[in-house]
Amino acid sequence: MAVGCSATGEKPRRARKIKEQRKEQLLDALEHLLEKKPLRDLGVEEIAEAAGIARSRFYYKSRHEALAALLRRIADEVLDSYALPDSWFSAVPEGRPRVAQSHFRAHVGSVAEAWRGGS
Repeated sequence: MAVGCSATGEKPRRARKIKEQRKEQLLDALEHLLEKKPLRDLGVEEIAEAAGIARSRFYYKSRHEALAALLRRIADEVLDSYALPDSWFSAVPEGRPRVAQSHFRAHVGSVAEAWRGGS
């Protein structure tokens, strides 16, 4: 057993939870900063500072990797908005997945355009 760890693994579990919370803080900060300026004008230090986290705790390899994680989070939120109870699936038109995919692409496209500094 490692020094400082209980037999139940409490410290590693808590450390993972804290790391996940920090990652969410970083993504929240990145999303907020992207409302003000494009990614090309943001640095890792600025994102970490906006999240209230030390630069050494920036868990992504780059700002681009953080952006990819943010886009995955947004994609999950958009796709979750299309979630239907199992009992409804028989009533979903055959083209429904394409409609959801089309809406998702339009949403991501508009978000990307806004982040690039468009209207």
